[in-house]
Amino acid sequence: MSKVYFINHNHILSDVINNFEHAEDYLSADAVVGWNDILENERNIILESNFIGKVTIIMQHGIGASREYVPPVNTPFIAEKIMV
Repeated sequence: MSKVYFINHNHILSDVINNFEHAEDYLSADAVVGWNDILENERNIILESNFIGKVTIIMQHGIGASREYVPPVNTPFIAEKIMV
């Protein structure tokens, strides 16, 4: 089973963590899952994870949480995949 590192800012992903083999840090993970790639800490982890070849996924908790990715803000999406 693949190990997953969760960027669990605000505990938004707490309900799904127990369904995966959890990695203690993103360097030892096969995949990195966060709820955004906009906040500085999350963005940096996703950028470095992409650079070292990890699978990166953003798991949004609702369509309203995706507003930063569309006009007028247009923040570039950097994770490989998104789930809403």
